[in-house]
Amino acid sequence: MTLPINATNVARFVPSAFSAAARTAAVEAGEADLQRFDAPPTYLVNVPTPLTRPVYQRAIVASGVHWPDDRELMAALRREVAVALDEDDPERARLLDLIDHYSAIGAEAAGAEVTAEVNRIEFAVRQSSRAFAAVVAQRSYFQEMVPLIGAQVFLRGRENPDRIFRRREGLVTDEELATIPPGELAEVCHHIQGLIYLRPAQEKNSDGPSPSRGGPPTSPVAPAPPTAPAGTSSERSSTETPAST
Repeated sequence: MTLPINATNVARFVPSAFSAAARTAAVEAGEADLQRFDAPPTYLVNVPTPLTRPVYQRAIVASGVHWPDDRELMAALRREVAVALDEDDPERARLLDLIDHYSAIGAEAAGAEVTAEVNRIEFAVRQSSRAFAAVVAQRSYFQEMVPLIGAQVFLRGRENPDRIFRRREGLVTDEELATIPPGELAEVCHHIQGLIYLRPAQEKNSDGPSPSRGGPPTSPVAPAPPTAPAGTSSERSSTETPAST
């Protein structure tokens, strides 16, 4: 069933488990019951606009979640190395100089060899220092939370079965998000992030919201909260915060 929603403001998203490719695979596998593909769960997403994107940023700030940027991460690493080694240890001075050098120029300019050594230092310090591990863990927490906050702001409801998600203080409630199967929620969150960080040129050239079936968006998006595992220097691309916090 299609809910009576203004289609100009809402994008519809169908999880990949109900895509044409999934149906083809089911047919090839000899599945007899294909009814689930006839009326797949379709998620309704309020299309982000210049006026609603700040609402998303405000929700991130209000949540208290924080992204430690590269400078903060390297400063924490430097502190731990400085404390762990004796001042007269020549290795201490070398490692601190290495960290300072890396912090100043970044992974790309530092090169693979220096980056690999910084990665090894990070790994060793993470095993021995709860304080540094907490900084790295905060990155992981940010990565998990921000897409969910995006869903709370922009997710409107679902068709098949029909449901308009309840909100509290403007955000979809935790209880409503819990009704969505985890795999589908992850895909919906990823899809919403693609809409949030759609570049202006892409927005201008877009034909407007249309049903989307499964998986991440195929067009490039502006810098968004990182999705790769955090904590290694080789994964850092800039010192900027991926979303305002």
